[in-house]
Amino acid sequence: MQNIPIKRRVLRFYLFFISKILFVCLFLIQKTNAKDISSIGNPKIKTFSRTEYLAHRQNWSVCQSVKNGNIYFANSKGLLEYDGSRWRLFTSNQILRSVFVDSRGKIFSGALGEFGEWKRNEKGGLVYYSLRNKISEKQFNQESIWNIIETKEGILFQSFAYAFIYFPNGTVKHVKLPSNIHFFNNVGGKVYVPGIEQGIFELKNGKFDEIKGSNSFFKGHSFSALFPSDEAKNELWVGTSKGVFRQTETGFVPLNVQLNILLNKYKLNKAIKIKDGWYAFGTLLNGIFICNEKGEVVYHLNKNNGLGNNTVLALSSDMEGNLWAGLDAGISLIQLANPLKFYQDISGDVGAIYDGVIFQNELYIGSNHGLFVKEGNKFVLIPNTQGQVWELNIFDNQLICGHNDGTFLIDKKVAKKISSVTGGWVTKQWDDNTLLQGTYTRMVLFRKSDLGKWEFWKVIENSPESIKDFVIDSENNIWAKKETNQVFKLRISPDLNSFQSNTFYKFPDAAYVNLAYFQNKLFVSSSKSIYWFDAHSSRFIVSRLFPGHQDIVRFFRSRDNEMVALNTNGLLSSWKNKKLSQASYFDAKSFIDGSEKIKLLDEENLIFCLEEGFAFGKANQLFGKLDYSKKDNKGEVQNAALISGFFVENNPEIGRDFEGVTSENFKFKHDNNTIGFWFKPSSFSQSAQYSFKLEGKSLDWSLYQSENYKVFNNLSAGKYSLLLKANFSEVITRFNFEILPPWYWNVWSQMVYFLLLIGFLYGLVFLHERRLKKHQERLEELHKQRVEHKQQEIVMLRNQQLEKDIIRKSEELANNTMVLIKKNELLSQIKEEVESKVKEKSDSIVRLIDKNISTSHDWKVFETNFNQVHESFLKKLQHDYPVLSHGDLKLAAYLRMNLSTKEIAQLLNITIRSVELKRYRLRKKLDISSDENLNDLMMRL
Repeated sequence: MQNIPIKRRVLRFYLFFISKILFVCLFLIQKTNAKDISSIGNPKIKTFSRTEYLAHRQNWSVCQSVKNGNIYFANSKGLLEYDGSRWRLFTSNQILRSVFVDSRGKIFSGALGEFGEWKRNEKGGLVYYSLRNKISEKQFNQESIWNIIETKEGILFQSFAYAFIYFPNGTVKHVKLPSNIHFFNNVGGKVYVPGIEQGIFELKNGKFDEIKGSNSFFKGHSFSALFPSDEAKNELWVGTSKGVFRQTETGFVPLNVQLNILLNKYKLNKAIKIKDGWYAFGTLLNGIFICNEKGEVVYHLNKNNGLGNNTVLALSSDMEGNLWAGLDAGISLIQLANPLKFYQDISGDVGAIYDGVIFQNELYIGSNHGLFVKEGNKFVLIPNTQGQVWELNIFDNQLICGHNDGTFLIDKKVAKKISSVTGGWVTKQWDDNTLLQGTYTRMVLFRKSDLGKWEFWKVIENSPESIKDFVIDSENNIWAKKETNQVFKLRISPDLNSFQSNTFYKFPDAAYVNLAYFQNKLFVSSSKSIYWFDAHSSRFIVSRLFPGHQDIVRFFRSRDNEMVALNTNGLLSSWKNKKLSQASYFDAKSFIDGSEKIKLLDEENLIFCLEEGFAFGKANQLFGKLDYSKKDNKGEVQNAALISGFFVENNPEIGRDFEGVTSENFKFKHDNNTIGFWFKPSSFSQSAQYSFKLEGKSLDWSLYQSENYKVFNNLSAGKYSLLLKANFSEVITRFNFEILPPWYWNVWSQMVYFLLLIGFLYGLVFLHERRLKKHQERLEELHKQRVEHKQQEIVMLRNQQLEKDIIRKSEELANNTMVLIKKNELLSQIKEEVESKVKEKSDSIVRLIDKNISTSHDWKVFETNFNQVHESFLKKLQHDYPVLSHGDLKLAAYLRMNLSTKEIAQLLNITIRSVELKRYRLRKKLDISSDENLNDLMMRL
């Protein structure tokens, strides 16, 4: 009886031990499944067709220049050059079978009976210089140069039957071969060559030494590749028609049986070491196998998953670690340096990806076709989930799927509908037992059932419609956005039945707004800027945390204290501990407009939902990978956008291409002032976009663009500096140039213009002075005319006044004369009366009368008045007739006054007879005839 408790304790111990073992096994299984999930996808493949590079479909050889980083291809139409953004073809008369760029950047190629060097001309183009004339062997005309390598002595060109070394001094030497060969290869400074139907030889001091055991081991093999293994092991790997074999101390052994079966089946053609522990094997029938150092296949790339063609003619690894494949139809770039893996939905069965999540160690993908789960190497649709999936979120170890038809609860690959409210756009956890969801119509609530499962609870009736996204802040404010550029601040009642307040914030200048809550701050990204909400002022303020990144589309939370932003051009930016790092792994249209999503898939991986599949990668490898200070062997910064050349639109002959950064200052004639510049990236693993600024014309940087060129039209004369940067680097490249003034505005013409200007100004001054002088003369003439006119007016007025005065004085003179006449007549009568009647006193009275009749004083008064009335008459008469006496002048004056003879007699106190006698004498002195009237003559004078 006492042994029963002991047995129970032993049984319990075994049960506990077994449960632990089962737990560990389950954990390991979960880890294995997790590894399987993370292993899905392939490196990003960019394929270039002949319509892109504009040459023949076949590309026989590929290599990279260490001088400028460009990739070169031996194409059936000539030499192809690719700088990361632009293809250029330099045609050849023959099909190029090989191309090689040595350590100095010199480019060599080989063809049928031909090999030589390509050199840059003054415009940056490549011109071929043949070395065929240095060879005397006539049989070489039937041989093709399939391989070119660099040795210590020089450049070695090789066909199957011939080999030549081109020395630095320009001479060519024929190398005698041990037999017909496949190819030469430089492995760690040692030159190896496998012979046809022979073993492997090493070239030492001009002699070929066979590697021990190679002849017997590789008998019947056709060699295709020879390359080093890991440097620490110092092994030689050999690729043949029967697989890959590695060299050991005892001989050669197969690398991996399964790999050799595949390579034997699909015909291995090329093989290279691409990076530490990784190798690429190109086949003729089924694309490329990328393996680890154990020969285990990591990636199998063929036409089904993005490779341009299944027949691989050439392989090469660039300085970043990317793999280039020259194909029978096109060229493919496998971006091994890109830390992301891509799943591309080539068949279109899955559709555009909107969300993804790992749940119960299964990878679920939500798309516009429905909810899919990964099974093996494909995705299978979950039954009853056809249609648009908007979101996938895990709440309390339960997977919620927001769907166009409602909301589903997913468990063990089974979908159960828990809400029929259509359009489950976004779901957030309100508390431990409550979920809040925005839908097409109203906001709804979910709560846990008695069994702890999420179930539909109720609709919040007064909620805004069509809430596509919302966040909940630390004070339980709900910040929501609709399709418009408005943001709502909502407060829900304690019983969760209704919203108590609803505040609108509008961004009228923005085309869109998106919400993010990060480090207890609400951010709104818009098409114009980035804002954060200031609770004290209750308003949105432009954020200074993201300077120069106003084109951000959406923010996403990555790991702790890290925020990832996506901009309109596909650029990723990471802010962590106030540090910014950037990467560009996507094209501008890779994401779904308006539904962009980046999500932390597990503790390490971020998933990127794309229009044609999805991508994922480890968060700690995505950012900060590029070292912007890294420099090449010439001291030039590698990770930067470069200006690769320029062209003049109206004069193509002036174009120029550069091998690297140029410090030369170019000058262009004024007629060539419409200039375009070519851009190229320094990285083949980034999706390059460019921003530029032309100092001398613009002050601000342009928006990032995918176009690899920019044309500046009608630049005015002056000095300019073109600044260029890429979206994945802040390193700036500068190109200085000058637009010369036109011939009519150079130094000499300016001197001529200056002299002409001085002459013109002098002429203007002269003409102005002359005009002023003429104007002054006109004014003086006008003044003179006005003065004369005034004088004439004055004279006229004076004459009028004189006439009036003359008339008046004539009247006075006539009156005085008449008075005088009357006086004399009266005195004469009185005198007669006195003489006749008063005898005794007549003498005294007569004398008194005679004294007052026509005295000389009376004449002087008369003469004075007469001259005032008849100005200068007497003077003129006296001047014209000097013989006239004083009495004649008196008579003439009386005659001019038109006095009668009787009146004149009375004035002169003489008889009428005496007056007539005087008239007769005056007529004689004036010498006038008897027919002419004397009075009329006096009036005319």
